[in-house]
Amino acid sequence: MTDISRVVFFCDDRKVGSILRMLAGLALQTPEVTPVVNAQAKRGKLVEATTGAFNDKKIELLSKHLHKNKVTGFKAQESKSLAKAAGLNPSSASYFMKRAVEAGLLRRHGKGSGTSYEVVR
Repeated sequence: MTDISRVVFFCDDRKVGSILRMLAGLALQTPEVTPVVNAQAKRGKLVEATTGAFNDKKIELLSKHLHKNKVTGFKAQESKSLAKAAGLNPSSASYFMKRAVEAGLLRRHGKGSGTSYEVVR
């Protein structure tokens, strides 16, 4: 019986095609390619592109994601998955939604579990 290993690594988008061609005869299955949002290479390591305190770049990430996917409105329960898809921390989704409302990106409707958000711009 042979030992089998799983290899996970990150690479530049431009190099994905050549890496997949290199693995073509060696890998047992087709490698899974997943785009990484809000990341950049720095000193040979993968780091978050927007870090630290809340800033306009995070609102911009959320705005780009909403417009790219043509989201016009969503329920408060969907905010965690929406934040994660936009490259933001899902555990801070309510904070991001509050800041997006203050910035004029979203309009809040309702209270509690019935809260929904409408995309303004």
